[in-house]
Amino acid sequence: MLRRLPAGQAILAIMLLAFAASCGRNGGKPPAVLQATPEAVALIRDNEARCAKIGQDGVQRLTAAEGEAELNYRTYSTSRARSAAETGPLLDEPKPPLQPSDVFKRYLAEDAVEELAAADAAQRAIQELLPQVKAEAPPDLAGAVEALSGAHDQVCLAVRQPRRSAQYRGTLDFAENGYRAAEEKLRPLYTVSATDTQFALHKYGTSLEEARVASRRRNRPEVRPAKDYDRDQKEWKAVQQVQSQTEVEHEAALKNWYRKRDKPQESMPKLGVVEKPLLSPEEQAQAMKTWHSGYTAKVGPVKAALASYLRLRNAGAGDPAALLASCQTLQKTAATLLADASALEPPDAEVAKPLRTAFTHLQTLAEACQIGQKAETAFQLDGYERSLAQAATALHSYSLAP
Repeated sequence: MLRRLPAGQAILAIMLLAFAASCGRNGGKPPAVLQATPEAVALIRDNEARCAKIGQDGVQRLTAAEGEAELNYRTYSTSRARSAAETGPLLDEPKPPLQPSDVFKRYLAEDAVEELAAADAAQRAIQELLPQVKAEAPPDLAGAVEALSGAHDQVCLAVRQPRRSAQYRGTLDFAENGYRAAEEKLRPLYTVSATDTQFALHKYGTSLEEARVASRRRNRPEVRPAKDYDRDQKEWKAVQQVQSQTEVEHEAALKNWYRKRDKPQESMPKLGVVEKPLLSPEEQAQAMKTWHSGYTAKVGPVKAALASYLRLRNAGAGDPAALLASCQTLQKTAATLLADASALEPPDAEVAKPLRTAFTHLQTLAEACQIGQKAETAFQLDGYERSLAQAATALHSYSLAP
């Protein structure tokens, strides 16, 4: 005989069953390792700031041009009327003053052209990252990143539209308010660390600088004044000297790398070696998580030192002493990590090998940095990033990241 439950108890039972079913569906799914998402967010924020700076400068140019045009037009009209009254019809009609819209177009075509080219390159990179974000991130986070990208596109579009200064400022403010609203929606869903931001800007900085250089070459006048010939010759000789030095350093770096690669490995004595027992998949996953918690704590100082080095390196040669100090710190932290017997020896050998190779590259980079070998540092940084990417791929199956 079936027993009927009161209405309140029946509803409570249904809610408990639904909650249990949802936990069963989602509890077994490991969290995704986000790689494209932090890069996309960092690029969007950096490029929005770039476009906003172009727009604010454009507002100032338009406002100043409108004030000057009004004054010039009055002077032009008065002078034209006085000359006509004194001398009759003018044989040579004076040119009217330059319009503010023409001043603004010249600003975009000359002063802002390089940063606009960098903004276009960044937007292309962001569009290539968005499908990867959609594939790796939860739907709500992927949607928030896509909305942030669209809002940033509106800011970059607004700065290119020539209008009167008041209309231009209003359009730009409206676009920036939309971007800030998209940021507010993203903030509770995801936070990009300072280290991830630094890595993303370093990774894509070269392509943005190439866009600036290409734009500069396209807009460079074909005919230069004769007075600039000597200066151009000196600049050309200086570039050739730097290029020759870079080629020598690069060749030395390549030889050093090949020598290390081809060096025969010394055979290790096998006496007293205890082979690691084979682990089941469940035991392997648990062992990897246990190792990763200790690794994360030990690798933190190395990542902080690398982020500091990259920040000073990208800033140029403004503070050589600070750059040297950052290289010394990076070498010390990398050496400490490499000397730790457990930090870089995870249970999975497919993770251990590229991880140790990555930080070996990093230690060599720090040594080259201290003696001014720029080509060697670039070579070692590329090796570090490639090896770390291999380690990240191997760790992905455990839902871990290096």
